[in-house]
Amino acid sequence: MKTCYFYHSYFRLARRIFWIGIANFILSPFIFIWVILYSFFTYAEMVKREPDAFGARKWSSYGRLFFRHFNELDHELQTRLSKAYEPASKYMNLFVSPFLAIIAKNMAFFAGALFAILTIFTVLDKDVLLAEHVLTVIAVLGLIIRGCYIFVPDENTVWDPEQLLKQIVSHTHYIPDSWRGKAHTSEVRQKFSQVFQYKAEYVLQELLSPIVTPFLLCFHLRYKSLDIVDFFRNFTVDVVGVGDVCSFAQMDVKRHGNPEWLTQGLTEATQYEQAEHGKTELSLVQFSIRNPTWKPTEKGAQFISTIRENGSCE
Repeated sequence: MKTCYFYHSYFRLARRIFWIGIANFILSPFIFIWVILYSFFTYAEMVKREPDAFGARKWSSYGRLFFRHFNELDHELQTRLSKAYEPASKYMNLFVSPFLAIIAKNMAFFAGALFAILTIFTVLDKDVLLAEHVLTVIAVLGLIIRGCYIFVPDENTVWDPEQLLKQIVSHTHYIPDSWRGKAHTSEVRQKFSQVFQYKAEYVLQELLSPIVTPFLLCFHLRYKSLDIVDFFRNFTVDVVGVGDVCSFAQMDVKRHGNPEWLTQGLTEATQYEQAEHGKTELSLVQFSIRNPTWKPTEKGAQFISTIRENGSCE
């Protein structure tokens, strides 16, 4: 009976995702136009105020999910990511291409020379401003100059990627094991750019989302319906007074702990049930620090006690 209900849920979900994808495909031209207008009115003033805004970086949506603890509130996550922003920016700026820096310097020089000449002419003769497209040229040159200096490294920058990555991790708390000791490599830098992307890349993703979403729903996510239903079946628990919740939200090291994170002997989790990168353990510690009156499970309390004895919480 349960098997029949499971497959019935699978077919219903797959069918619903497919029809949502079709609806998105039909409405995509209208959504695309709306997204363009929304982005224009949202970012036009920002570009005028900060011409190099698109050259700055921000935490990607994937990065926010990757670094978020279980049961962590939005403002708590934002506080941690804000503290990690400066070292993250410094880390990414270490990998500026020397060839690209030379090109950017020369472009900035020529654009700056034209900008200076036009500015002097406008000061000497205000009628210059009445010439066609002069203000537009001055504005574009200013954008080019600000944009070029994004690719020019600071001459006072110290090459110490490992230390910067440690500063980032002290706030984000998560790092793949494959990154350890390899912060100086372009491979780690490329992977880190997936969680800390350019704002321009983020805006481009927003603009393309109405076009890409229908295809993802119909030809990718629909075929993951079995995995989605299976996840809900295996990781849904009933909590008295709350209802159905995801079992990972309970931060139960016995069920979802990882033996590599000091939970050897405390966890009974299989590899399928373990949270990656020690998310269960780190979430448990973070939640207990922010909520000192909260009482964890017996295994959770034992794990926290072990951490405190080792001085790892400080």
